[in-house]
Amino acid sequence: MCDRHVPRLVRLGMALLIAATLAACGRAPKAPPARPPVAPSLPQWPDPRGPFLTGASPAAGPHTARLKWETKLPWPYVSSPAIGRDGTIYVASGSGPMPPSKAAAGSTLSAISSEGKVKWELSSEGADVGWGAFSSAALAADGTIYVARESGELLAVTPEGKVRWKAQFQWFWDGHAKGTPPWAPTVGPGGIIYTAGGSGLSAFAPDGTMKWQTKEVPFSRPVFGKEGTIHVGLWDTSKDPALSALTPDNQLRWHLPKVYGHQVVGSDGTIYAYSEPAAVCAVTPEGTVQWKLPLGDRDARVSLVRFISLGPDGTVHCIPGREGGEVWYAVSPQGRRVRETKLGEQVISPPLVTADGVVYLAGVEHCFAYDAQGRELWRLKVGQRRPEWPVPESALAADASGTLYISVYPGELMAVGR
Repeated sequence: MCDRHVPRLVRLGMALLIAATLAACGRAPKAPPARPPVAPSLPQWPDPRGPFLTGASPAAGPHTARLKWETKLPWPYVSSPAIGRDGTIYVASGSGPMPPSKAAAGSTLSAISSEGKVKWELSSEGADVGWGAFSSAALAADGTIYVARESGELLAVTPEGKVRWKAQFQWFWDGHAKGTPPWAPTVGPGGIIYTAGGSGLSAFAPDGTMKWQTKEVPFSRPVFGKEGTIHVGLWDTSKDPALSALTPDNQLRWHLPKVYGHQVVGSDGTIYAYSEPAAVCAVTPEGTVQWKLPLGDRDARVSLVRFISLGPDGTVHCIPGREGGEVWYAVSPQGRRVRETKLGEQVISPPLVTADGVVYLAGVEHCFAYDAQGRELWRLKVGQRRPEWPVPESALAADASGTLYISVYPGELMAVGR
C-alpha cells in the first residue's frame, strides 16, 4: 500500500471509533427502526390513523396543492376516510348532533372510486335512524369494512356494500348528544375488532362474536404494541384515568395514572401519549415514563393534547387543544422541542406525515402542507368554518400514489394530488 494513503485511513478509522464511542455513550440519538412497507394486497389506509395507527403514510404526498376532484356527500358532517387496496375510499357523512327532526336526520356510508365517482351508498335515515349515526370506517386485511352505529351496533360490510353481520355494544354515555357518531372500530392483530364505548372496550372475533369486554370505560381508541399488547386509556370510579396495557385476552399488564391516552406506538414499542397539564410523554413498553414535555399552557381549553402523530424519523407531532388548537409542535424522540408553529386557525385533525417528512394539517378552513424543515409548502382553502362538534378521528388520508384525501365541512371529500 502506498504511504500517502495511510493518513487518510487513519483519519477514517479515528472517525469510526469516535462515532462508535458516542453511540455507546448515548450521545448519538438512535434512529427508530423503519416501518415495513404496506403490502399491495392490504388496504392502503385501513384506519383513521393510517396503516400504523400513528398518522404516518408509507408514501410521499403532494408538494403542490393540485385539486384532482371533489365529490359531494349526502350529509354535512364527514368522517375520516379509509382506503381499500383497490383505491376505493370509504367515508361516512351525517346530519350532525341534535337534528331538528327525524326527517332531517341521517347518516350514509359512501364508497367512492379513486376518480371521485360514487360506487355505492349504505344509508340510515329519517324515522328509522334512531341513534343511527355511522362512525368512520376501519378495514380488515380481507377488505371487510367495519363501522359502528350510534345505536350501539357494529356492522361488517362487504366491499360491495352488503351488510355481512351486526353485533351489539354500548356507545353512548349520560349526556350524549343524539346524532353524534361513535368512535371508529379498530382492527387489531389476528383480525380482532375493538369498539370503545360507554360500557367498556369490547373485542369481537371476525365472525361478530364478542370475545370480552372491560369493566372500565375507555376514553381513547386502542393501539397495539409488542406481543399484541393493547394500549388504551381507561377509567372507572375506583381509579384515576390512566393509560393501560392489556393482554390480547384482557388481562391487565400495567396501569399508569396521570397519563391519559390519545396514544400512538412507535416502531420500537415506545408509547407517546397525553399527560396533564398540556404535556406529551414517552412511555416504555413496560409502563415507565421516559420523559415528559409540557406544551401550550395550563388553560383548560388547551390542556388536552388530543392530536399526536409520528413521523418516519420518530418525530412526535402534537396539536394541544380540547378539540384541536392553533399551534403545531414538533418534538424529538428524546423529548426535546424541535419546532413550534402558529397556524392562525384551529386544527381539527391529527397531523398526517408522509414518507418524505411532509406534514399535512387540516384546519377549519384550510389544509396546510409543511416540509420536513417546517417550511410551508402550500395551503388550500377547503371549506367553511365548521362547528366544533363532532370532530372526526382524522380529516386526512393518503393512498399509495401520494394522493391526499380531505374530509370537508359541509359535506365534501376532496382529492389533492401531484
